[in-house]
Amino acid sequence: MKLITAIFIATVFVSPAYAGGSVDFSDVRHLLEQKPEFASAVSSLKVEESGFAEVVINFKQPHLGGHRLGPYIFNVKSQSERELELLLCTKPSFKDLNGHTANFFEATEVTEHLKAIILREPGTAVHCPAEDDS
Repeated sequence: MKLITAIFIATVFVSPAYAGGSVDFSDVRHLLEQKPEFASAVSSLKVEESGFAEVVINFKQPHLGGHRLGPYIFNVKSQSERELELLLCTKPSFKDLNGHTANFFEATEVTEHLKAIILREPGTAVHCPAEDDS
């Protein structure tokens, strides 16, 4: 029991990011502007306004605490009313106070780059592609 308590405390109080949090589609819609071909595909869907961000940065990171990061998941309906899930797959870039590339812990700013969108059946185990340098 002591081990479980220690792991819980370490996870809650030390982790710089934790999984999960709500996000509004209006807050991430701008990502689609990075890839107009994705925007046109998504425009034919009925997207629910409230979705899920896979990562929420912990408030222990003073400059980015509470910031959401993708992938983002939204429930959508196709034109034929078929229920699907929309994944917006992103890759974050971190900058320091001087605008230089920084690691997560030194970052004061984060921007996300849309890498892919995926439409999947609800609850299926289709995930975003592994990150690369592209």
